[in-house]
Amino acid sequence: MPAGKLELYIEKGATWQHTLYWQVGEPPVPVDLTGYTARMKIRAPGANGGGTLLLELTTENGRIALTTDAEPGRIDLQISAADTEALVGATGVYDLEMVTGVEVTRLVQGGVTLSPEATRDP
Repeated sequence: MPAGKLELYIEKGATWQHTLYWQVGEPPVPVDLTGYTARMKIRAPGANGGGTLLLELTTENGRIALTTDAEPGRIDLQISAADTEALVGATGVYDLEMVTGVEVTRLVQGGVTLSPEATRDP
């Protein structure tokens, strides 16, 4: 199954949060995320999938949380205000991969628009 397409909008200097639900089949059924890890990289635009790494989100660094009980299939992404403030440029690209054992599924991918922050320290 090809990765879904989703454009992200991130405001620099603000906490950014986004929730996704991974479902499969017809009718859609939530995927049991037990045993999964997740990883996502945001890169500056560039050839062959992007240039300079701007930010990495993983289950290991706490920027991605997977729900396995109350809301199966729920994936929460979060970037702190300090980390969004440090992002450079105006656009980027990303993809989100779900990993279990040796199996890797690219769940979603797309562009990132970075909105500049006017209310900031000089």
